[in-house]
Amino acid sequence: MHDSKRILWIPAVLSLATACADVPPHGCANGHQCVLVERKANTPAAAPMREQSGPLVGIAVSGGGSRAATFAESVLEELAKVDVGPDGTPASVLEHVQYMSSVSGGSLATAYYVLNKPPRDVPMLVRADTLSGDYTDFFQRYGQQMRANWEGPLWQPILDDATGRAFDIANSWDAKLFDGRTFADQGRREAAGDSPYVILNGTSWDNGRRVVFTNLPQSSFSYQFVERTREYLRQSGLAAGELKLLDARLQPESDRFRPITAEEINADFSSLKVSIAVASSASVPLLIGPVLYSVGEVDCAKGPCLHIGDGGMFDNQGVESLAQVLFGQLLPPPGAGATTPPVRKGLMIVIDGSYPMHDVNFGEAHSVLAYLTRSPSRVSDIMEERALGYQLLLWSILRANSAGPHPVIPGPDRMELVYFRHIDAAAAIAAQPDGLCGWNHPLAAVEVETRLRAIPTRFTIDPKCDAPLLQRAARELVRNQRERIRQIFSTQ
Repeated sequence: MHDSKRILWIPAVLSLATACADVPPHGCANGHQCVLVERKANTPAAAPMREQSGPLVGIAVSGGGSRAATFAESVLEELAKVDVGPDGTPASVLEHVQYMSSVSGGSLATAYYVLNKPPRDVPMLVRADTLSGDYTDFFQRYGQQMRANWEGPLWQPILDDATGRAFDIANSWDAKLFDGRTFADQGRREAAGDSPYVILNGTSWDNGRRVVFTNLPQSSFSYQFVERTREYLRQSGLAAGELKLLDARLQPESDRFRPITAEEINADFSSLKVSIAVASSASVPLLIGPVLYSVGEVDCAKGPCLHIGDGGMFDNQGVESLAQVLFGQLLPPPGAGATTPPVRKGLMIVIDGSYPMHDVNFGEAHSVLAYLTRSPSRVSDIMEERALGYQLLLWSILRANSAGPHPVIPGPDRMELVYFRHIDAAAAIAAQPDGLCGWNHPLAAVEVETRLRAIPTRFTIDPKCDAPLLQRAARELVRNQRERIRQIFSTQ
């Protein structure tokens, strides 16, 4: 589900087809803008990894424009209040988060959090469920920025230099949010423990693979989902003929599950601005990007180039990259057997402000233009939501069968999953609407869910109804999971 959903761009495309001005060059050949990334002459050194103890905790943040960014900020603020400290010593669950993975609009919220949160020596809580003054101020600024209008008067389709629009919005974010900071700056925060390790996800238009903007080494993504699945199926008693068909089909797919890292393309991301990586992760065609990256050469004919688009084209929840990092640390190595006790237990928290798809009244629409005007990303939305359903079904089956000798993904004994989806708070809000969106009396849950579904996934949000509604949804959802999260930590 892309951040362009329900943006009515089709009429504007027709009028702009010949009106786009030339974009000045930015270091690349043929007068086009590109992101020029330095080349690593030698194999890059692995990012410094700090010592970790306790449960292995990661957060995935979905795409969905300002809807996702506002919801993510609100969930993180509520999670910050969840005290999991032992022996009466207050400690927030967020202080235990080691990894954050995000896509599209969620990358805006994630990047702001990891770059701007107070350092590790500043406590989040002064007592159970009460934020410290520093974090109260931080979350107030954070929420204001996620609810800002990032579209502006120039937000319109562009048919000329796709990378130019990415630079425009990245510069806007730098001026207000990121101050030009790079992955080297973020890496220093990660190494000091002031921030979780961050993974901003995009999609390569060249080959369809994920692209990860991160300081993590390539070895962090070495978990082999396809290979483990093939081995699991070999031991499951599946007929030899079917196994042969699956092997023939799955083997070529191995690369598609492996993300493109800086190491693979011999690039150095240390001087890359975080803002342009966020813009790349959120680069929806005709609005932003795809963004052209050139490694070491101004001419793509002389060096590797990538066209990086919206991370939501591959996985709009940010789950896949995070799963690779966590699963590789939670599962025993191949051949060790499922009875090998885990070194630690894992917790994956998913903050999903993207799905489900919004119902659209097409009315008397009969032309392609009429359909796309009402829902421009309808085709991809249908495919993505159906694919998500199959993914969840597959994961559930594999988790239920994780006790065998060849586990593919960690079962409930090794990893807990906490899932926050904005529409799941509809019933609680409907029972006590408290004046939200003009609702002063209890109403049917479907009315609230319909409103939550209909919040546009643009980079602007209605501050009077939609933003407070998402904040309330986050509060209800975290409240419902608070004791479960505490229980997970108390059993470690």
